[in-house]
Amino acid sequence: MRALVIYESIFGNTQAVAEAIAAGLGEGLGEGAEVECVEVGAAPEGVEAGREIIVVGGPTHAWSMSRAGTRAGAREQAKERGQAAVSRGVGVREWLARLSKRSERGYAATFDTALRPRAWFPVGSAAQAAGRALEDRRYRLLVEPEHFFVNGIDGPLEDGEVARARAWGAALVARRRASATVPRRPRRRPGERVGEIVANLVGLIVINLYALWLPFTFGVVTDDFADVVPALSAFALLTIVDHVAALAVGTPRAGLVADVLAAALAIAGTAVVLRVFPFDFGAIGLPWIALIAHGVLIFALVVGCIRLVADLLRFGFHEARALADG
Repeated sequence: MRALVIYESIFGNTQAVAEAIAAGLGEGLGEGAEVECVEVGAAPEGVEAGREIIVVGGPTHAWSMSRAGTRAGAREQAKERGQAAVSRGVGVREWLARLSKRSERGYAATFDTALRPRAWFPVGSAAQAAGRALEDRRYRLLVEPEHFFVNGIDGPLEDGEVARARAWGAALVARRRASATVPRRPRRRPGERVGEIVANLVGLIVINLYALWLPFTFGVVTDDFADVVPALSAFALLTIVDHVAALAVGTPRAGLVADVLAAALAIAGTAVVLRVFPFDFGAIGLPWIALIAHGVLIFALVVGCIRLVADLLRFGFHEARALADG
């Protein structure tokens, strides 16, 4: 059995993890195994046939895989600390973008290095993003994407992380021999959740400042809007907490649960507006627009219900697959 470990590293922490994983793979594969550990700038353009396991890892930058700009900033930090950056060219993101889709299923695992999350603040995951990219290229992930933690931006690794990486590498072999894989990643990107958080935060502010803009609606928005403010504010705040929690936990299950809750909250918010309907289009001499507005809200409810059912099905399929894979 042959394995390939490809890593991106600036300060050397991810390199140390990658080398420990490669050592663990070698132990698990046993005598005669071929395990290659390669810095991404020197990695081959594709993965040759016969590689039973491919492992890809890099540091988490700005909640995901590094980009040219974040790598440049990290290299500058390394220079200021008197260190030479390990990876001086492309990153894992670019290597994966060039990786062609397999004709047959392959087996892979992804990891990243990151600061340990503090309280509720999410650190994101380069490994999650890399895992989605590999799945798009017909690789099945043997295990969930893994974090290895550093004590600071430039390290060092937390105590015990190198040993844990070695054991993780050996465990990959057992998973491969059992043909055990994890369910496919949800398609929702962290950036989409950040966008939802920002949109709901802006909405929360606008809703609660209604007294300032209500006079400028020429009577189209009525004083009844005050009746929907508490409910809409609660729904927006819960949606924000929902997406922040999904980012902080970072697992596929958490993402799917967050999607279900977000869909349910959107339905509840739309239903409140439809029930109160704080609009009077007769104030501008166009009362017929009220029919269109009702139709739009009803359509939004139907779409929201369809989305909720779809998200529930995705969650059910995910759990069923997890149980089947043990």
